[in-house]
Amino acid sequence: MDSQEFKNRIFSKRPRYANIYKDLIATLANKGNQKTEFIQFGPIYQIYIYAFYIGVHRNERTPLPSRESTTDFLEIGKWKPDSLAHFILMSMFAKLEDLNLTTWNELEDMEENDIDSFVRTLIKTIEEYANAGFSYLQFQFDEDRNRFNETYIFADILKDLTEENINIYL
Repeated sequence: MDSQEFKNRIFSKRPRYANIYKDLIATLANKGNQKTEFIQFGPIYQIYIYAFYIGVHRNERTPLPSRESTTDFLEIGKWKPDSLAHFILMSMFAKLEDLNLTTWNELEDMEENDIDSFVRTLIKTIEEYANAGFSYLQFQFDEDRNRFNETYIFADILKDLTEENINIYL
């Protein structure tokens, strides 16, 4: 398998999210020009990416509930600009231990079924980071909805997380 086939295999996947976050996602994402009283992301995949990075910043993964309690999301390859998907993959590939790898050379020697297993692990890990991020966002939203009217709320949340991480290492 060459690198393009490997990329296509990943980009054809549809990550899932827990149904308990549907209302939060509908409130914070502008799906079909729907407006709310809160600051919004554009398409839903943008808030999914944001939730993923919250999970990564917090180094927190939360398993998804059973399949019937989740919703399939848009294929990774349809996220625009596609550089967003590349950033997620770079972030994941920097975490070899999360993907059950010790070196990248292992991928070169894998059989087809091992590559399929690796891709499932990759997607599952992305889902778990995003699920943890959605949990954090839901908590923040429930604590103070009015904060989500502030222009820089999403930047402020990342700033707060970065400061929390800095304080851990001091």
